[in-house]
Amino acid sequence: MDLHHYHAETGEYLKTAPARAVPGREKLDASDPKKWLRPPNTTDEAPPELGEGYAAVRTGGEWVQVEDHRGETVFDTATGAESEVTSLGPLPEGVTPIERPSPFHVWNEGEGAWQEDADAKQAALIAGVKAEAFRRISEIMPRWMVDREVSGGAPIPTATKTAVEAIRAKSDAIEALDAVPEGFTSDEYWI
Repeated sequence: MDLHHYHAETGEYLKTAPARAVPGREKLDASDPKKWLRPPNTTDEAPPELGEGYAAVRTGGEWVQVEDHRGETVFDTATGAESEVTSLGPLPEGVTPIERPSPFHVWNEGEGAWQEDADAKQAALIAGVKAEAFRRISEIMPRWMVDREVSGGAPIPTATKTAVEAIRAKSDAIEALDAVPEGFTSDEYWI
């Protein structure tokens, strides 16, 4: 006779092993239940055949099939953060197996899909344009040059001021586009 072992807390099927006879009862008929040792968390009822992605769990005196996503990578639908499923059962609320394509995507529960948030993407790109403009201005007009002029020293050269105004104008033009291009840091947008 075989015994089917299951986990004491989760009820998950663990293994099948031959039952051992109770010492002194070896000569009893194999069909006599008094012959066999019955450790806790075992049954002589075999677990069901399982479909892909399921585990057998003993609950309420019977075997049931439970979804098994353990080891699968899932993504938080609020943040896109990656995690791994570690417990039996259906996927928890608030996660999906679909990876978030970009930080500008939000989860649409009704569609069961990530959708791009165009406004958030545009706002981030505009912030990036401003940062790029600041970087370019800092290269041609370092802070010390501004401090020197403010403290009554040598004025900022006119050519430098003209170049800074050109960068600001390019920045304004890029920001005014209906959709800021993702390659906005390229010189083709600034020169």
